[in-house]
Amino acid sequence: MRQLIERHLTSIEQTEILLLLAKNPAAKFTVQNVYNVILSTKLSVVAWLEYFVQEKIVQRSDNSPISYQFAPDRMEVRSAVLALVETYQARPVRVIEAIYQRSSSQNDPARMFAEAFRLRKP
Repeated sequence: MRQLIERHLTSIEQTEILLLLAKNPAAKFTVQNVYNVILSTKLSVVAWLEYFVQEKIVQRSDNSPISYQFAPDRMEVRSAVLALVETYQARPVRVIEAIYQRSSSQNDPARMFAEAFRLRKP
């Protein structure tokens, strides 16, 4: 599960989208369906869904309307995501901490950029 977080998850929004699909593996979700639950922005929802398609964690059906379904191509990814579902339900703060520890590493370009503008005492 930690490898899944380190390789794929950078935000709570992204995690919530993945968990929504993983909790309902037989369901096919449109962008609107996901947006109605996540309530972020449609553009962001599309971006994360397409990211998961590229990573072969989610399959896209190009039938109208386009839909997305949890369907990892590797069993170890499926197992890691299902472990994430269980852990997030039982200990959401632990998962959130793991995501933010990853994204706040010293080598994070966004963090380094922000550090450049930090006000320092003369």
